[in-house]
Amino acid sequence: MKIIALIISIFFFHCSSFTEPVKVLKCEVPEIQNDKITKLIKAIAFTESSYRMDVVGDSGTAYGLLQIHQCILDEVKRISGKEYTLQDCLNPYIAIDVFLTIQKKYNPELDFEKGARLWNGWDLYCKKESTQKYWNKVVLALNN
Repeated sequence: MKIIALIISIFFFHCSSFTEPVKVLKCEVPEIQNDKITKLIKAIAFTESSYRMDVVGDSGTAYGLLQIHQCILDEVKRISGKEYTLQDCLNPYIAIDVFLTIQKKYNPELDFEKGARLWNGWDLYCKKESTQKYWNKVVLALNN
């Protein structure tokens, strides 16, 4: 299996302005387009957590940079056998691995809209109104 390095800059949000990258992460990614997936991860990370790695949201049910829920971890375990906890998802390496596992399985063509709507509400067919609103937010992040 071909392995490439994914490098993603993680920024933090402060007083409505961005600063220089505070951390660069490297994650081994099997057979996936580096630049394209990096762009999608950054847009979703901004939409979900404003690039904050330690966020716990949705009344304590969503964790980390990408706001991961238990149902996502259950699916990752089913797909890959990897057993992560919600607390593990505060680690950005793990959060990105969880995201990539889901995307590789359900969005191998790496369509941005499908990937974002899938991440937000398991909307494989891009039909839910709630995930359309989320996609609109991700589009704004992609264009910034």
